[in-house]
Amino acid sequence: MPDNVKVLAAAGDDTVAPPIATDLVGGQHYQRIKVGFGADGTYNEADDVVGKRLPIYDPVHIPATASDCGTASGTDIAIGTPVAGLRFMGFSARETTATAGALFHIRHGTSNSDPVLVTVSLGLNESCREWYGPDGITAPNGIWLERVTGTIQVTGYMKVVP
Repeated sequence: MPDNVKVLAAAGDDTVAPPIATDLVGGQHYQRIKVGFGADGTYNEADDVVGKRLPIYDPVHIPATASDCGTASGTDIAIGTPVAGLRFMGFSARETTATAGALFHIRHGTSNSDPVLVTVSLGLNESCREWYGPDGITAPNGIWLERVTGTIQVTGYMKVVP
């Protein structure tokens, strides 16, 4: 039996439509379909040549940037300024005096009255790090470090996504 099949153009019409391309395998017809791509109203037939390969896009990988907040006690500081698409990716922190613990808040905004994203308590000589990737925490209103007690070294990581 040959490849391809013919179908009727419409019910009750004996006019034969153009054949449908098939591949005959083990007595069964499998329809052959050509792959194409393009904007509405256009068709670009795919082929294994430059300019005709299917367009495949990788997601955008945006690296996080670090904001070193320095070693301080009671000095509050902006880690990230307000911007659409800002994401808080994580932080690293350590208690630096070895005489007392430390407590700090990372807030969504630009002041000590904005909502708390993270609260961290560190003991003597303790350090910690957290990563909220790959997407981070949405923070378009900015990221604020509030040092409550103790002396700490904090580095915040953020990125802006389109």
